[in-house]
Amino acid sequence: VDPVKLRQSIRTVLFNQTMISLPMLVIFYPIFKWRGDPCCRELPTFHWFLVELAFFTLVEEILFYYSHRLLHHPTLYKKIHKKHHEWTAPIGVISVYAHPIEHV
Repeated sequence: VDPVKLRQSIRTVLFNQTMISLPMLVIFYPIFKWRGDPCCRELPTFHWFLVELAFFTLVEEILFYYSHRLLHHPTLYKKIHKKHHEWTAPIGVISVYAHPIEHV
């Protein structure tokens, strides 16, 4: 692993986390608070948990697949998604290494 390239990647990840994720949390927190606490004191039944797990896993997989496929369109790939494919080494911090637009 090239240490210079790794440091640059960590800077990109830190930028995305502090300049994009953090402001999004600050902006959306009042909305989440207004909607109410989603964590109630009573746990769902095991069957309901399995239904929700299956449903939301399916939705997440479909949305991720098609959004990732869309990012492989030549225009989007060249300008945005190519950054995500710069690394092939399985390094934890690289799992969130992406162009700021893709990070959103």
